Amino acid sequence: MAAKKWLAALLGAAAVYWIYSKYRFSKEVSFFISRVGLGGSFLDPQIKIDVTINNPTGITTTISNINAELFLESGQKIADVYYNQKTNIAAYSQIVLPLVAVTTLEGAIIAVREVLNTKSANFQLTGTAAVDGVLLPYDIKYKFND
Repeated sequence: MAAKKWLAALLGAAAVYWIYSKYRFSKEVSFFISRVGLGGSFLDPQIKIDVTINNPTGITTTISNINAELFLESGQKIADVYYNQKTNIAAYSQIVLPLVAVTTLEGAIIAVREVLNTKSANFQLTGTAAVDGVLLPYDIKYKFND
């Protein structure tokens, strides 16, 4: 009977540590856009976004899914972003994820018009990333200057 209590206490402590490590990771990891470019074709326009993820913690983790929406500063949604590959992030390191924002011709025209009219545009990428099965929200702002 005492062995079951010790096993239950050990499993409970492991669960608490796992939850704490994911919480700590979510508070210390940083996402930022390192490059934005246009791609695709006239009928299938794409916005290519490199997102750098910096892991300053001692926790090695895996990102397996990113779902996001790309907005202009004016609040207009211009694209959806999906990344569905398992990617390991080592402790005390950073990686660059090449994301592709799937947009419509109308969304691409709105984005190009914004850049041409204002000579600069601010983008915002809002979504969630699945980190070891835990969904972590993020909100990345990017200032694009000519």
